[in-house]
Amino acid sequence: MPSLLDDLQPPGLTPPELSLEDERVRDLMDDLPGNILKGHGRMFSHLRFVRFVDADQGRVWSADVGQEITTAAELAEQAEARRKNLISDGGMFVGLYFTAAGLRKLGCLHLVPAPNEGVSDPFREGQLSRDFGVVGGRAGTLLGDRNKEWSPEYRQELHALLVVSYHPEAAAAAEKFFTDALARPEIELVDARGVATPEERGGRLYDAGGADGGRELEHFGFRDGIAGLRFLPPLPSDVAPGDLFPLRHVLVPLNHPAGQPDRFGSFLVFRKLEQKVDVFQKNLEAVAGKFFGDTSPANVERAGAWLVGRFRDGTPLVTSPDPKGDESDQFSYTHPVNDPGGRLCPYHAHVRKMNPRGDHDEDPQGIDPRDRLPVRRSIPYGQRAFLNDKQRVLAIGQVPEQPVGLLFMAFVSDIEKQFEHILQRWGNQRGFPRPSAPVDALIGRTAAQAVSVSSPPSKDGSGGSVDCLQSVIPRGGSYLFAPPWSFFVDLKAGRLP
Repeated sequence: MPSLLDDLQPPGLTPPELSLEDERVRDLMDDLPGNILKGHGRMFSHLRFVRFVDADQGRVWSADVGQEITTAAELAEQAEARRKNLISDGGMFVGLYFTAAGLRKLGCLHLVPAPNEGVSDPFREGQLSRDFGVVGGRAGTLLGDRNKEWSPEYRQELHALLVVSYHPEAAAAAEKFFTDALARPEIELVDARGVATPEERGGRLYDAGGADGGRELEHFGFRDGIAGLRFLPPLPSDVAPGDLFPLRHVLVPLNHPAGQPDRFGSFLVFRKLEQKVDVFQKNLEAVAGKFFGDTSPANVERAGAWLVGRFRDGTPLVTSPDPKGDESDQFSYTHPVNDPGGRLCPYHAHVRKMNPRGDHDEDPQGIDPRDRLPVRRSIPYGQRAFLNDKQRVLAIGQVPEQPVGLLFMAFVSDIEKQFEHILQRWGNQRGFPRPSAPVDALIGRTAAQAVSVSSPPSKDGSGGSVDCLQSVIPRGGSYLFAPPWSFFVDLKAGRLP
């Protein structure tokens, strides 16, 4: 019997737009966690990992807190009400996610589908193995992480992640909910060694337009949140809706007895990525001086585009040699601009390595590269100097005194085929998207802890390279699962495990 996802969007076809008037779609969104099909869009996020005292108490806490998660339907209603100025703060967003260790503790791991026998299971293995206190496992062998880079709080067994996100107007209510949830006796926030579970705060950064209509940035000063995957009909406020992806790209059907309705969740990849702003700026100066003649602001801007594949304002390098304020995501490296040799946008450029946009050799598993793309829901963390504190307008030229970076969060239906493949086989490996391609100039991991960046092609055919030090360092991470709202209802009613 086909699943609901296959019924709504048959496999092998261009996926049809979903109708929000369809009762099956409404029921799905009423049960599905928010932030998967469409981002919550809040300005701030507060995150805390927790550990369960025991199975019974863990189920009590999860049932009570989990019933407060924001569903996809509620998130859509909040967005529409805020767009029509019916509400000012948009309400808070609540998400609750579980590691495999956490679901095993609750006795509910069987609900999450596992791969066929003999196939690796990233979710159950996790990013980290703690043999003799050494960071091993998939983070070390597949993702390129190093033992000394992970922070101590991420080396312990973690069971669940609570995320509360909000706009400034809803900060007090959101923080009260967060504090009350973590004050309950059914969970632990410190392990037996006295190491606290990870706690993170994220906040969006903006350009000169500020939080009221400005464009989002990340700590290196580049336009963020441009490339996104769309699953729902676009809202009137969506400037560039993007191509439609099928629900099966990100949703996972839970195991359930025959005759019961389909229920869905999604895998969540979490990574804390520190961004070394001072190192990145030195890389830009080295590239500008070697390739473009001097370290003037204009040439430093060109150097940034040569590493990232976009200018800071979002203009794709393959469409323009200068920043034009065009943050379009609708472009490729083969049509209408043909750049198979990486002359306009180099193969080491971050956006080209992470999304080849049609310019790639045949996938060894026969999978379309588009089908590997994760659904990114990240947010910056750390204190910065602002040109306007209230509007969080980033002072791009200033180096922060404290560590800053990105709380990388991405939803996928298959951790190994999507997230791990992209990072291991695309970003960290030579030869993608073409045999001559080096590793990713921004996030690539090498034994030398530096990436060799090639120069733009010259008229006489001469060239050169610059070694750029790694400016993005993983500090921790986790694989989690986002269960539907009905999962928490069943926990509360005692129908699980």
